[in-house]
Amino acid sequence: MLQVASDVDRLKDSRPKTTLMAHPPEVRADDVLVGGSNSAFALPMKVCLERGSGSRVWDESGREYIDFLLASGPLILGHAHPRVCEAVARQLSKGSTFYTLNRPALELASRLVEIPGCVEMVRFASTGTEATLHAVRLARAYTGRDKVLIFAGSYHGSHDLSIIGHRGAARAESGGVPRSAIEDTVVARFNDISSVEASFAVHGSSLAAVLVEPQQR
Repeated sequence: MLQVASDVDRLKDSRPKTTLMAHPPEVRADDVLVGGSNSAFALPMKVCLERGSGSRVWDESGREYIDFLLASGPLILGHAHPRVCEAVARQLSKGSTFYTLNRPALELASRLVEIPGCVEMVRFASTGTEATLHAVRLARAYTGRDKVLIFAGSYHGSHDLSIIGHRGAARAESGGVPRSAIEDTVVARFNDISSVEASFAVHGSSLAAVLVEPQQR
């Protein structure tokens, strides 16, 4: 991990100091997007992407990149997979989204229940933030407990619980997080069983859930 961090710092120091955009955009990201980015994280260089195919993306200047992020998870088949594009185009002619029941949602839910063999029901969510928020709420409702164990450096979205402990301590990485959220969050070291055991020894009777990325980035 230390070697990886060193390599990242070295690449940052060697990156071009100028923008990689093909031309100055009429609307600057820094003027209209909070932090100049679509998310809480931004590339060290100003790259404006234009298209993607498979594991590759291209910016407005035609430069090609390998996309290791893939929209932070959902694009497991890569960009613009032909079968995905075909299915989306076929559905768009019937309507883009429905708040109530629809046949594709029922069929997908049925498959998700069937495949692993250990799932009874599902609840669809639009983002990982929403999914982990509902999961924690369900665990708290079922157990009657409030505390949640997470791991330092893990990522579970952008709700209050998920922006605590990025640097290893139970403190928020943003303003606006209530003290109660911090007090109800227990942070352990990833892949360190002694750290987990110590956390359970102190907080086990108060824990409603444990959130973990099986392969932490």
